[in-house]
Amino acid sequence: MVDSRTNFAKEISALLRETYGSKIKVFTTEIPHSVRAKEASAEGKSIYAHDPNGKVAEAYANLTKEVLKLEKQRLAGKRSWRSRCQNCTHSQTIHSAFGRMMP
Repeated sequence: MVDSRTNFAKEISALLRETYGSKIKVFTTEIPHSVRAKEASAEGKSIYAHDPNGKVAEAYANLTKEVLKLEKQRLAGKRSWRSRCQNCTHSQTIHSAFGRMMP
C-alpha cells in the first residue's frame, strides 16, 4: 500500500522501481491507503464486498489485470519454447533442470 499524498512515499516508490525494476517485475499499479480498506479488514470482508466502487477495489482490479497480462505473456513464451524444442535431442531431465534456457 502506498500513501501517494506524501513526498516520502513517492520517493520510495521511485527508488524501488529504479533499484529493482530491471531485476524483478515491479508492477505499475499502486494500492492506495484507505480508511475503507481498514474497515473492510476489521469487518473480515473483502474490499469488493465492502466498497466495490472505491479506489482500493479499483486498484486491486488493475493489479489483477497486470498480473494476468504478465501470466498470459509467460505462458505464450512457454508454448513458443516448447514448440521449438518439440523435436530436439535434449533429455526431459535437462529441460526440467534448465527450463526455458534451452535453445
